[in-house]
Amino acid sequence: MNLINIYRISDRSNIEKIKPEYASKEQCLKTFVREFGKDNLIILCDNVTDETFDMVHNYADKDKIYRTQNGNTGSFIVSWDLAYRLVKEHGEDTIFYLIEDDYIHRRGSKKILLEAFQYLDASYVSLYDHPDKYQDFKDERFTWDHGKIDIDEDGVRKPKHIYNKPSECKLYITKSVHWRTVSSTTMTWATTGKHIVEDYDEMVKLHTGKHLPMGGDTFRLLEKKGKQLISCLPAYAAHGEEKWLPYFVNWEEEAYAE
Repeated sequence: MNLINIYRISDRSNIEKIKPEYASKEQCLKTFVREFGKDNLIILCDNVTDETFDMVHNYADKDKIYRTQNGNTGSFIVSWDLAYRLVKEHGEDTIFYLIEDDYIHRRGSKKILLEAFQYLDASYVSLYDHPDKYQDFKDERFTWDHGKIDIDEDGVRKPKHIYNKPSECKLYITKSVHWRTVSSTTMTWATTGKHIVEDYDEMVKLHTGKHLPMGGDTFRLLEKKGKQLISCLPAYAAHGEEKWLPYFVNWEEEAYAE
C-alpha cells in the first residue's frame, strides 16, 4: 500500500501545555522517521528558526523540506492542499498521513496504521487513543489545568481515576489490535486520496480563517457524511502532553527505542 507522510513542524507551541522531556520536537521527529522512514516523507517547516530548519535536514531529503509561514491552521490547510494535489499523481487508493510535530510513535506503528486500511477499508484513522474518551469532565475529581492527572507505574501510564463512564463505539479487530470508533481526535490522522478528494472543499471552508485547527468540528462534519474515525487500542502514537498521554504504554521507552 502506498503511503505518503506530510509532517508539520513549528517552533511555536502552546506554552501552557506541559510536555515530557522525551517529547521534544526533534525526538518526536526522530521516532517518526525510525518507524516510517524518510521515503515519501514531506516536511513543512512553519515559522521555524534556522536551527530547527537545519535539524530537520538530518531526518528528511532536502528536496522534500519546505519552509513556510502560515501559522497553525494555515499549515494544516497547506498540508491538506498538498495531499489533494498529490492524489492526482499517486491515485485515490494512496494513504496520506498528516502528522503534527509533538507525537511519539511506538515501535510497529506503521504496520498498525496500514492494517486499518488493509482490513477495515477505514475512512479516517488515528493511532492515538485519547484519554478524554474515558474521562468524565463533570466529575469533581477531574481538573481542567494542563498538569499531569494520571499516574505512571514502572513507567507505564495508567489512569489515576476510574470514572466508570461508558463511551459508546463500534469495535473492530485487525491482525494485531482492536479498533474503536471515536468522535474526535487531534489533527494527526491518516486517510486515503479518495476521501481527500471527496472532503477537500468542506475541510478548506471549515478551517479557513480559524486560529486553531478544528479537531472536533472536523469529525462532526465527516460523520454527517457517513465517514468514521477509528483509533487503535492500545495507542500506537501519543500526543506528547503529560495530561493526555494514552494509557498502558511506557512512552519514554518508546521515544528512546532504537
